[in-house]
Formats: sequence, structure tokens, C-alpha cells
Amino acid sequence: MTTEGGYLLPVTISSIEGNNLDALSSNRGVVYLKIQNIHVNVESGQPAEGTLIADRSGWTVKVAPTTRGDAKNLIDGTNSDVARDGGAEYWLTVDIGKVQTLTGIRNKCYASSYSPTAVEVFTSSDGAKWKSIGAVTISKSGTQYIKFSKAVETRYLKYYVKQGPNTVSLTEFDLYAK
Repeated sequence: MTTEGGYLLPVTISSIEGNNLDALSSNRGVVYLKIQNIHVNVESGQPAEGTLIADRSGWTVKVAPTTRGDAKNLIDGTNSDVARDGGAEYWLTVDIGKVQTLTGIRNKCYASSYSPTAVEVFTSSDGAKWKSIGAVTISKSGTQYIKFSKAVETRYLKYYVKQGPNTVSLTEFDLYAK
């Protein structure tokens, strides 16, 4: 049997060995195992194929309410940052204005000591319902790269920091496109 994103595998228990013979119920002889397909479409380390989207003027960026700094700082071309302190939640969403074929992410940090070490990337067709395309561990660096194994067509992207130092500080957020 298949389910969305995986398989449902029926397993029949026909006998039990050992001292616990009462564990086998005559009316509950089938157990279903759900096997979930998880495809990770992100990897770190190298710049993605394609080119950086140069014109970010039509983008809208939102950040977690627990961060400090204006969300626009992430696309203004300066070292102004958006940071979290004390390990607070850190995420950002980007509406790039139209559907594009994206191949990866480049983010710049205030310093390598303020860079995230694990992130999860999501896409959305409406900016409300998000689908993960994978989580990845990233090396501490002033500039970090996430490459999509397979290009994604989307208008909305979410970047969620899963792990990092107490203070995470991003200064720029860029996307690669085909």
C-alpha cells in the first residue's frame, strides 16, 4: 500500500517465542508500519549553479518576531544585520515576487562566530503552507552556501535556523536562479 510520501506495510504476527505468550492477541494479528520517504534536496559548502538574482527590489522579507533588526537589512547590500540573541527562534521568509527556478542560497553573516550551523529550507506556493525541501548542517563561515540538488520552482522560500550559537546574525540573503 502506498500513502502520500511513503508506504504502509502490513506485518502479520503469527507466533511469539519466550515467556510472554499472552502478548499475541487473536484479534490483533496485523501491525502496520509506515515507512516515510524523506528526500533531502539541500547540501552545503559550494555555490549553487546558476546566477545570483541581482535585482532584489521586488522582494518582501519577513523575519521571526524574536529577532532584532529590520528584515530589509537582509536584501539591502550592506552589513546591517538581522540577529537573534539568547538562542531565540530565527527564521526568515522571502517572497521573490514571481515564480522562479531556484538552485540555491548564499547568506552572509556578521562574522563566522555568528553563523548558523544547521538550517531547514521550505518552499510554498502561497506563502502560508510550507513544504520542507531538506535540512542541512553548515560549516561556520562569514559566507555560507546551500545548493539545491534539484532546482525548485517557487515564489516563496523559508529559511529556518535549527542550530547555531546563541547569537545568529545574518547581513545578506541571496538566491541563485537558472
